[in-house]
Amino acid sequence: MWYYVAENPWYLAGAFGLAAAGFLVALKLTQDGRNLTRALIALGLAAVVLVVEQWIVTDVERVEWAVKDLVRALSENDTVRVIALMDDRVTFSIRDKIANELDHAWFARELGDLTFDWLHLSRLTASAGQQTHRGSAGFKLGAAGTYRMNGIGHNFAGNSEWSLGFRRLPSGEWKITRITAQVLPAYMVLPGLQLRSSGGSSGPRSLGTDGTRLRPGPDTPEMTPNQRSWRNR
Repeated sequence: MWYYVAENPWYLAGAFGLAAAGFLVALKLTQDGRNLTRALIALGLAAVVLVVEQWIVTDVERVEWAVKDLVRALSENDTVRVIALMDDRVTFSIRDKIANELDHAWFARELGDLTFDWLHLSRLTASAGQQTHRGSAGFKLGAAGTYRMNGIGHNFAGNSEWSLGFRRLPSGEWKITRITAQVLPAYMVLPGLQLRSSGGSSGPRSLGTDGTRLRPGPDTPEMTPNQRSWRNR
């Protein structure tokens, strides 16, 4: 019941609204003034539910806000705000391919060469544990922009799916501790990352959406490990 009050009140408020409508119909048919009173009480309860939801902020909502803040900061190319949302060290992975923990210096270096023209966040879901102080979020992201290498801009565009892990600080703030790429565009090169499988064996740097090495086809030019581009087939 608490979920329908603090996090998703629309079902409960809608039920009270339908009840109020029913009482108003009954009032018209029966001319019984008690139905008007009942309708007003139902509308009042619906209003209370909506007000309580606005007043109470849950950990799930804070995790969702952190994701939205991250996307806004990326869209505005604000590297300082992006890094402020991250823990001291963040684990990056592509499905079962895991990289070493990344620090703020790595993100500052990479984001400094990256410019987003637009970002679109969709299908955001989040969870948070009150006892564990751990949370997670999954979402889809459409993006387009430019990655600069040696003074030359390389355009990219594509859709992807991501999962983030969070931990709650004593202050109540949620920080990103894990970034997992669930689905990536057809070709993506990650510079400076030596990925390894969950079993510990070393993995390639050039990875496709299934985490395996991609061989360039006749329409795909050879790319170096120092390049970073997203390519749609």
